Amino acid sequence: MRLETERLVIRSVTPDDAPDFQRLYSDPEVRRFLPPGPPATLESARALVERRTQI
Repeated sequence: MRLETERLVIRSVTPDDAPDFQRLYSDPEVRRFLPPGPPATLESARALVERRTQI
């Protein structure tokens, strides 16, 4: 699925998104709002993407 406007694109998650999820979930500013735990690894980001694609 893909929805696009002039300023925004909403699309389904793909396996290629794993490195972006890793960066996002490892960012200290983002982590402030997440439950305590270790920063994301590429492996955990891939697992997250896998779960998201099964929804």
